[in-house]
Order: sequence, then structure tokens, then C-alpha cells
Amino acid sequence: MAYLAVQNTAKLTKTQAVWEKAFILPNRDPRIWRKDEFGRLINRYEYGNRQSSYGWEIDHIIPKSQGGSDHIYNLRPLQWYVNVVRKSESLNYKFIY
Repeated sequence: MAYLAVQNTAKLTKTQAVWEKAFILPNRDPRIWRKDEFGRLINRYEYGNRQSSYGWEIDHIIPKSQGGSDHIYNLRPLQWYVNVVRKSESLNYKFIY
């Protein structure tokens, strides 16, 4: 049971570390609201929620299939739909809506 608690703590810490890489918005609580690299609004409490417009996921900047790692420097928060599109296409430009 203690092992499970350690795993959950490690996951929370990693998720929080990735969250901290998102852009802070003026006049918004940075503990709750931020923007991803493509300018999409994300909500801290919507991590992993693909039912929410503000849901987000952890993205590998360099995919693991191309030699990328799980190191924090290779991870970033992305709004979930942007992450889906990025996986199906190579996005080398700013995603604009």
C-alpha cells in the first residue's frame, strides 16, 4: 500500500512540474488557468479530461518513438485536442483557432 502512495505522489509531482511549464495569464489564477505552447487555455483540474475544452495532457516534445525520453525537459502541457492533432500530423507551427 505504501508503494502505491509513493507512485501516486510521484505522478502528481510530475504532473505539477509539467503544469508549471505552461504560460501564466494576466488576470487569471495561475494555480488554475494557463495557456499551452499553442495558445490554448487549459485548466489545472482538467488534466486528462477529453470531455472538457480546457482538458490537457502531457506531451513528449520529441516522441519516445523517435528517441525522446520522459525527462521533464522533453515534456510539456498541451490542450488535449492539440495533442491529438499533433500526434496525427507534425505541428511545426503555432496552432491558431
